[in-house]
Amino acid sequence: RLRMKQQNCKHSKDITLTLINTADPDEWDLLLLQEPYIYPDSTLTSASAKWFPLYPICPPGKTPRSTILVSANISSNTFEQARIPSDTVTSISIHVVGGTIEVYNIYNPPDSDTALHDLQNWLQRHPPTASSSNIWLGDFNKHHPLWTAPEDSDRCHRSNSDLMLQLLASYGMSLSLPPATPTYQSDAHGTWSTIDLVFTDANLGDRIISCTTSHTDRIPSADHLPIHTILNTEIVLAHREPRRNFRKVDWEKFQTTLCSVLEVEIPDAPNAKPDSPAALDEFVLKLTSSIQHTIQKHVPQSRPTEYTKRWWTPELSTLRKKYSSLSRLEFQARNTSLQQQFLEHRNRARNEYNAAVKKAKQGHWKDWLENISERDVWTAGKFAKNPLTDGGRTLIPTLHRKDQTGQLLATFDTAPTKAKALAELFFPPRPVTLPA
Repeated sequence: RLRMKQQNCKHSKDITLTLINTADPDEWDLLLLQEPYIYPDSTLTSASAKWFPLYPICPPGKTPRSTILVSANISSNTFEQARIPSDTVTSISIHVVGGTIEVYNIYNPPDSDTALHDLQNWLQRHPPTASSSNIWLGDFNKHHPLWTAPEDSDRCHRSNSDLMLQLLASYGMSLSLPPATPTYQSDAHGTWSTIDLVFTDANLGDRIISCTTSHTDRIPSADHLPIHTILNTEIVLAHREPRRNFRKVDWEKFQTTLCSVLEVEIPDAPNAKPDSPAALDEFVLKLTSSIQHTIQKHVPQSRPTEYTKRWWTPELSTLRKKYSSLSRLEFQARNTSLQQQFLEHRNRARNEYNAAVKKAKQGHWKDWLENISERDVWTAGKFAKNPLTDGGRTLIPTLHRKDQTGQLLATFDTAPTKAKALAELFFPPRPVTLPA
């Protein structure tokens, strides 16, 4: 299955951090963010090492208005980013059995066709193929009777959806989210509308398991509901070798065991003098085997790290669930005399949650600095001096080899081919003749 969660983050750091701390990468393969928080004077959002962040190819002077976070559980050999020149459209191609799934994460600003023009220009130059399936998700900021509730028909008259309808028809895209599903609540008026949408082509139509909004996962302060889309398709997961935790080693026992093993495997180890290449290879093999045997016996395996930030607490999870529950009640009471009462309860829960987040972050880092260990002093120094990062898992982009004229000779888009290309670059063959 391919499991996708989309969320408009309202440019809010708190909303973006809550999403990262509540979306389990074992449960979601893609997080599709519209209006993500971007750190000042940068083009970076906030992520964690459990996700590969993909950013749009922004024109100069622009900051990302859509991003995709790919779960690190997915093999990086199975996906690649489409380099669409846009700050509002981010796209990823996922290789599956029988073809590819092209996922487009779209944020179209209100009263404009900015993202739609970017999408149109890209698709004209890179039209879908017979083996590709397409899904468009995001915040479109458009109203039309195809997806807008009948009681909100007046909004359709004020919304120019001509280009969007043209694109949907040209590329055979159909609405997958049930029509008239409320997705956005106005902060100013408390009214609901449908502007977050999901469209799929005919190749994906019968693969949709579900496509729904989630009040249970509504994030405090967010004015958009998350949309969960699940496709029936197989994706390739990454193979992770277990890691050893060398911080938990009893080094006296380690040394004792290693010496005992070496006495058996290489009795004359301290004075050994291999007299041939074969003898040297055998010596190195036995030494390596002895060390590996000792590591397996005395170095415990590392436990998988949590996907949440260091400062996240169970209390915050409880407060978020409390907010989501009150938000659902307020939604159910919309257009009734009880809505205002539930809205006030929900807003108090939101303020309580936001205050708790601020307190948890400040308290964690204050305690950490006050009780810092000698080893963590270096970590603190790195935090203070290193350039800003998004905290996400790094991904080597597709590599290209060109000749002196700029002609493309080869492309390397999988981990093995990238590794081979870099090895050949950094470790060229030995010259036939060496200088005297």
